Amino acid sequence: MFLLCLHFSWAQVDSLKALLKTRLHDTTLVSVYTKLSDELLHSSPDESFKYAYKGLSLAKKINFERGIGECYTNLGFLHSFNSDDSSLFYLFKAQEIKQDLKDPKGVAAVCTSIGTAYDKLGNFEQAQRYYLKALKLFDSLSLDKGIAGACLGLGNSFSRLKNHTKSIEYFQRSIDVYTKINSPYRSWPMNNLAGTYLKIGEKAKAKELYERSLKIKLENKDYYGAVFSIDNIGAILLEEGNFKEALSYFTRALELDRQNHFEKETFANAYCNIAIAMLKMKRNSLAKRYLDSLGMTIEHLKLYELSLNYLKVSSDYYKATEDYKNAFAYNSRYLELKDSMLNSEMSQQMTEADARYTNEKKKKDIELLQKDKALQEIAIEKQQTQRNGFIAGFVIVFILSIFIFKEYRQKQKANILITEQKKVVEEQKHLVEEKQKEIIDSINYAKRIQNTLMAHADFVNANLPENFILFKPKDIVSGDFYWATKKDHLFYLAACDSTGHGVPGAFMSLLNIGFLTEAINEKNIHEPNKILDFVRGRLISTISKEGQQDGFDGILVCIDQKKKKLTYSAAHNAPVVISNNEIVQLESDKMPVGKGISEVSFRLFDMILKPNDTLYLYTDGYADQFGGPKGKKFLYKKMNQLIASISVLSLIEQKERLETAFEDWKGSLEQVDDVLVIGIKV
Repeated sequence: MFLLCLHFSWAQVDSLKALLKTRLHDTTLVSVYTKLSDELLHSSPDESFKYAYKGLSLAKKINFERGIGECYTNLGFLHSFNSDDSSLFYLFKAQEIKQDLKDPKGVAAVCTSIGTAYDKLGNFEQAQRYYLKALKLFDSLSLDKGIAGACLGLGNSFSRLKNHTKSIEYFQRSIDVYTKINSPYRSWPMNNLAGTYLKIGEKAKAKELYERSLKIKLENKDYYGAVFSIDNIGAILLEEGNFKEALSYFTRALELDRQNHFEKETFANAYCNIAIAMLKMKRNSLAKRYLDSLGMTIEHLKLYELSLNYLKVSSDYYKATEDYKNAFAYNSRYLELKDSMLNSEMSQQMTEADARYTNEKKKKDIELLQKDKALQEIAIEKQQTQRNGFIAGFVIVFILSIFIFKEYRQKQKANILITEQKKVVEEQKHLVEEKQKEIIDSINYAKRIQNTLMAHADFVNANLPENFILFKPKDIVSGDFYWATKKDHLFYLAACDSTGHGVPGAFMSLLNIGFLTEAINEKNIHEPNKILDFVRGRLISTISKEGQQDGFDGILVCIDQKKKKLTYSAAHNAPVVISNNEIVQLESDKMPVGKGISEVSFRLFDMILKPNDTLYLYTDGYADQFGGPKGKKFLYKKMNQLIASISVLSLIEQKERLETAFEDWKGSLEQVDDVLVIGIKV
């Protein structure tokens, strides 16, 4: 088994289910259904089916081709878990849609899934064909994750066909590529490579790889994958004669299956292994119990290997209980099924031999025809002379008819063309309006997500009772963001300006919020300067590998509520304090949080505020706004003077004055950037 396992997260599932209770655009709703189906593939196949069918039904209703393709893909996956022929039906439909959409990445992914489905059905040559097709596409697109997955499949198909050299080659390539992109999925080809080494007698190497694979899976909470590694280690222990320890591994795998409600195949593996262990330990009655469970589990499955194992173990059980009639019957069925695969290979060879014979026969027929040809040419030449005369006369009449008819058709076409053009213009107008609405709906939904991740007013008010936040995105979504979190007695507040604005800026803001959260809540970094250093490192390693300089300018303030102490770090933007109606411009580092000319560590600054002092954090959008009588920038100096002049007012009034001044200055001109101004009294 080698399907890649998604990292299952109940939190993710709960969030997606919560979205279903909100008002969503139809295409977004299809995407949520599809994502839910993805998340529940292994943990709850029944629920996954439900959401896949819901998504498919809605996608068909609104004629959302991409959504239909994704739902077909998920349904193909789900049916393949039970080795149902329907898996190929859905996967081929998905492939057709992705080809129509000119989505080579999607086509390649579905080809990998088709290979998986054929592999489970025991058609290893077809599986290999589709894996190779997927690998070729992924190679052309330079998509490492896809390349690794296709190589994993090829390793399996070569292993089934007993070409262990090729099997090892592809498994190792899969491991190398997954390791290159730092993917925990490297544990899967590692597990299967161990199986190949076991087949060629390198047991010690196999066991080491199984254990390494299991460790990676458990570290990444990939319990689905862990089940297979546990079973494999148990199988080695069983072969070594350590039956009791092997049984403990098999039982552990079954317990994980039950806890996580994995698909039937994992249960079938566990039942089979436990039955074998019980037989080895002479506990025949218990072996029969698990053997019966295996039989019922695979009754509707078409799993080639498990069916073979069931027949073989059943034969062994009846031998152990001296029921030789049944032992013989099951052994005969076992050999018959095993031979059927060999017969399939023989059939392929016979087909090739038949093709060679047909080609030779055609060659002889051609030689005979060539002899007849010389005799026929004389008669044909005479017939052609007569025929050519008739054709010439017919052509002249036909050409005259065409000229007459053409004049008539041109008049008709002119009228039809005018009508059609008008219709096309109306249809295109309607299509543009529809697409525009769909895009705006999607961006509005993205805005809701962004607002959810930014600091909630109730949370800020609970920690900073006196504050205002003036936030005016240039577009629906924003590159500027304000964010807050609390870790024990430390309260953090950030005002930041991500690279870009609109949708690209919003993506950057979500990424930046994620890294800030990771630094404080996961890495337990407390000092603002070290937090910015960490985020800069994450940005450089994640998105700046090809010279991009994306990141953010901003201010991160930390309020120690226990020690009544305030510290901060600042990238380009500097905080401002108004004390006794005087402006105090605080320090900052003249470098961004991201790839820049300098990458020295950010400095940590202490801030001492007196009673009635007001602290202001802002980005460059307000000062850079064009307006006024001459269409010039507002500028920082004028902005700070405005802040100083209104600092005696309540914070609510200050916000209103700032917003009014901004709108008056902007007038009829376009807003040039996102605007963020925060005022607080600590």
